[in-house]
Amino acid sequence: MNFEHLSFKPIGHIAFGAAAVVIAALGWLTYSASLRGTESSRWVSHSLEVIQAIKEGDEELSRAESAQRGYLLTGEDTYLKERDQALGEESNATSAIRRLTTDNKVEQARVSQLEELIAARISLMHENERLLKTVGTESVRVREAGRATQRILDLTANMEQEELRLLGIRRLEEQHRHENTLVDLFAAVLISLVVLIPAYLGFVAQSRARNRAERKLSDMADSLPGAAYQAQTDADASAGRFEFVSPSVEHLLGVKRELLLQDLGQFSACVLEEDKPAFVAAIETATRTGKPLQHDFRITHLPGETKWIRSCASMRKEPDGSFLWNGTRSVVEDARTSWRHAHLNGCRRPRSAGHRQVVVPIDRYHHQ
Repeated sequence: MNFEHLSFKPIGHIAFGAAAVVIAALGWLTYSASLRGTESSRWVSHSLEVIQAIKEGDEELSRAESAQRGYLLTGEDTYLKERDQALGEESNATSAIRRLTTDNKVEQARVSQLEELIAARISLMHENERLLKTVGTESVRVREAGRATQRILDLTANMEQEELRLLGIRRLEEQHRHENTLVDLFAAVLISLVVLIPAYLGFVAQSRARNRAERKLSDMADSLPGAAYQAQTDADASAGRFEFVSPSVEHLLGVKRELLLQDLGQFSACVLEEDKPAFVAAIETATRTGKPLQHDFRITHLPGETKWIRSCASMRKEPDGSFLWNGTRSVVEDARTSWRHAHLNGCRRPRSAGHRQVVVPIDRYHHQ
């Protein structure tokens, strides 16, 4: 299929519009995935915090039990201080577990049960302390204390298993969300390629057609007797730039084409000083009236060589107030140079009438 003979303009518009929609959808998917990922990560961190609080509570309970055994064996009060400090830390850990599991009714019920078991164990510790001081070592209820501690550890183990189960579920959900996000992104990229490929083919075809048209236009401009140009000036024609100048301008004016494209003033510098006022006035008149420009003037081509140049151009006013000029500049034949001087002076010399020559104003000549 020859894509260059197809019209891709509507297809390109549709394709780029669809691509914009896909890009917007892709952005929304990325944003949604980011929110879901943040939420999932928060729940994973939440489960880890609960598990850490449970482990800290078990560690503080074990430290309190060790201090209690040390006191029962030695009777040293320093062990009681260490026990009470550990029990305070254990209470803080239990409070953290309750605060972190407010969204889980099952865990909240277990926390309440845990607080009751811990309170019973602390009461038994104080009872054994009293029995040791009043009765003696043989009255201490060691086995009952061990069973109470074991009930606490069994309960915290169940709580930890529940949090590990929830952690596994949340990590699996996070993995599924990640996989779904990758699938969505892949689909969005694939759709983007599907809608952009026709637009790209159309762009390439139109670019090639435009390059061929520009080459043809440049060849036509080079074949003209002179130089073709397009220039854009501001509202009062005091400044502007060349949009296009045919390569033949270098032979016509003796100025590099690149310099003219960079600086419009390079052309004005070629015009003889005595011809500049009339040239500027002609441009101002065309700008004011909107009529085509046609004016002859002289330039210095080489040191000591003067050329007569005719400038013809049409002008169009742009929406921003500037003017777009399309025209040509060519050399006036040397045989007609004599009456060009009269043309600049506002008169034209026709054929001789009898033995005298009559000078007719140029406006009357054009009228006739």
